[in-house]
Amino acid sequence: MSVNAYGYCDGVTFPLESKVFKPKERLKEGDKYKTKPELAVEIIKELEESGFKIKRVVSDSLYGESHSNFISAVEELKIEYAVGIRSNHGVWLPKEAKVRANKWRRFEHIRWDRKQEDRYIREIVYGKKAQ
Repeated sequence: MSVNAYGYCDGVTFPLESKVFKPKERLKEGDKYKTKPELAVEIIKELEESGFKIKRVVSDSLYGESHSNFISAVEELKIEYAVGIRSNHGVWLPKEAKVRANKWRRFEHIRWDRKQEDRYIREIVYGKKAQ
């Protein structure tokens, strides 16, 4: 398993960086456990330190619901972001914020253990919709 960063420019998506994720039970002596969100933050910081300009980070619900301060780290770096959250998670908004949502759509998800399951996705936009 890995955490991957991709770039997007002029309609082309390309790989930038990758880090191996090791589950706790697979660590060898001397290895330090890091969550996928922690590895993602490391990748983002390393890319920025190497001079890469990051306009926006897009991630799935693992990172959107992360308790490892993933979103705080991205905000601290002043990078725009869009993250997924599941329907049973909430978001605090300013009173004046506008909320728009599309319909739920079903899609087939293949889990890390190769089991297939139905999942549903819905876009909810808070504030102005990005172009």
